[in-house]
Amino acid sequence: MLDTVEVKEFQDDYCLITIKYNTGAYIDYKIDIETLKNEDEDAPGRAIHAAISLGKQVFDFHREDGFTEELDYRSLIMTLAKVLDNYSELYMQEEAEEEEASSDLDESDEFDNLEYLNHLGELTKEQNKEPPLFDEEKFRRLYPSLDEKKENDLKIQKIHDALSGSPEYKEYTEEYIDGMQKIFDMYPNFKEYSDIFIPPKELLGIRTDRVIRMDNILIVGKPSCGKSSFVNRICEIYKNFYRISLGNGSVNFTLMGDDKGYDKSDCGDILRSMFKKDDAPIANPLVILDEIDKVSYSSGLASDFSGTFSILLEKNNAKYFSDNFFKVEVDASNINYIAIANDISGIPEHVLSRFPIKIFVRDYTEEEIETIVLDNQYREWIDKNKICVNAVPPVIPKKTRKLIFECSHGHPREVPAVLTRIAVKSIKNSFASFRLPEKAANEMRRLFDSGNQSKSRKIGF
Repeated sequence: MLDTVEVKEFQDDYCLITIKYNTGAYIDYKIDIETLKNEDEDAPGRAIHAAISLGKQVFDFHREDGFTEELDYRSLIMTLAKVLDNYSELYMQEEAEEEEASSDLDESDEFDNLEYLNHLGELTKEQNKEPPLFDEEKFRRLYPSLDEKKENDLKIQKIHDALSGSPEYKEYTEEYIDGMQKIFDMYPNFKEYSDIFIPPKELLGIRTDRVIRMDNILIVGKPSCGKSSFVNRICEIYKNFYRISLGNGSVNFTLMGDDKGYDKSDCGDILRSMFKKDDAPIANPLVILDEIDKVSYSSGLASDFSGTFSILLEKNNAKYFSDNFFKVEVDASNINYIAIANDISGIPEHVLSRFPIKIFVRDYTEEEIETIVLDNQYREWIDKNKICVNAVPPVIPKKTRKLIFECSHGHPREVPAVLTRIAVKSIKNSFASFRLPEKAANEMRRLFDSGNQSKSRKIGF
């Protein structure tokens, strides 16, 4: 693993870079910058600043003295690559112009820097692998010998195996971004928050990696606003997710694990969320904290989550997360959290402050339910019930949409049951037309109204 990168010496035509490893080894590289010189004195500075993610300066072509700065190696390589690529295009253009003028330009030296940088890129793949989630030496010191005949020792070994090795990171891909954009088309009351989940392409273009890093997100809304359904869709796109239900009297060890002294003790859900998928553990899974408003925040109780969230939701603390069962510090700082709540009035401020992004979701309008929401529900109903698409109309007739809205009382969660009843009643000659005569429609209204004591009641969705 790399420790530091030093820009040791800066001259007119080169700079010396030393790459130091935490093992004590180091490698010196000479970066030739003669080909970067240009008649426009400001061009190098502009290119540097344009190439560096978020404006961080690595080195300045206008400085004569050398200086040292600790940097991420990958960031340095990516930065140099962008700068050299920019200038290679410039020199290719100049080369073409000079060839027309019968110039004797020597092409052999022009792309030495690019070839050299490609070599560094290969070095990155081999020598800059992601560090493991925990320190193997600390594990061996804590557990010098494990007896597989002992249940807890066997569990410890399984946890070790599930978290060991260089971890994988979920990244922004075209498939991921396209899938997320489709989700926001399906949920109109979330659309204004799309930039929270889909970073602008301009920002991705200047980042040194595509790893998904989200601030902690808290989604708040009434039970009928679609927040749980929306999060379920996010999970489908993210794939590496772990849902933790905090309702029903959850206690701390649900997340943090319980001490080995207790019967049937085991690690908590935070470690489990990072367990290996295929061949590598997942460093940045998506963890859903469902019903975060239902847990206890009473100090001293086993169900008090105040201290737990202070550890997990604070990146600096989570980097040294210690599960009560496993005991070895594990880097949990890359986990992405989405919490869901109906009401935040009972959540302490020190917990709310751990969620820099709070999304307050409005209810659907009647028009949105009758169009976008109902269309989504209709497709889901067809898929879930394995309905032959040729046996039902491609879209629900307009008049029937009004009937569905009435019978569901404007609650999206009730729509599937209404769809099933309408399909059954409208089947003629093995075809569900979703068209009902007025008499049958009135029967539907009475059926779905009989158990509805109050049309203002809300049912979770």
